Amino acid sequence: DVFNAIVGDQIEKEWHQPTMDLLDFTANLTETAAEEFIEGLDSIRSLPFLTNYLVEKSSEVVDSIKEDTKKEIEKLICRERRPYTQNHYLFENVSKLRSERLMDEVLSTLDAHCGTGAEVQQVSPENLHLAVRAVFERNQKKSVDEHMAEEMQNALDGYGKVAFKRFVDNVPMICIGILQNFPEKMNEILFDVTDSEVEQLVAAPSDIITRMNELKKEVKTLEKGISTIKGLSRGGISIS
Repeated sequence: DVFNAIVGDQIEKEWHQPTMDLLDFTANLTETAAEEFIEGLDSIRSLPFLTNYLVEKSSEVVDSIKEDTKKEIEKLICRERRPYTQNHYLFENVSKLRSERLMDEVLSTLDAHCGTGAEVQQVSPENLHLAVRAVFERNQKKSVDEHMAEEMQNALDGYGKVAFKRFVDNVPMICIGILQNFPEKMNEILFDVTDSEVEQLVAAPSDIITRMNELKKEVKTLEKGISTIKGLSRGGISIS
């Protein structure tokens, strides 16, 4: 019906994009935090292959969880497009909205006849009675369409407040699942790494290996020099 169509349209227009923005923010926050943590580990700072691998896999894990989370959110939005509630707060809202406009008109009429603040004036009960009656008669003379439109607006406003509270409670809890599920998913991937892959990941880059070999040669040269000096010393030759 019309009410359902309006609610569904408003959910899509007003709530869908902010929800997706929150999902993106949570995923980006998780990915950035994981990357900074991995790159800050002193124990693997000298192992760039391993560092890059962990950063890459953490990004894949976040993307995977984000996709699953997005499906949950889409289901929630789909459910919310069809109005439903058992919350008595809805009926309290609608009841309040029904009388609010009429009450405002009555109070405005009283202010107009009696004045406000320092300008309060005496009014006969009969004139006051007629003024208030006129407000109710104007309301009664409204067309059926006007009453139906007002009732529809009250129902939409009342339901919107109830649904919004439910939405605000549920969406963040779904999005936070990215942070909560990340450690378990990351561990699952690491458990599947083979021994050969580990050997490749902990291997030093070629430039570091080259530098290490150069340093080893320098050490051997120094060791030979030290041995020569020690031999000369034992032979009684003084070096000054």
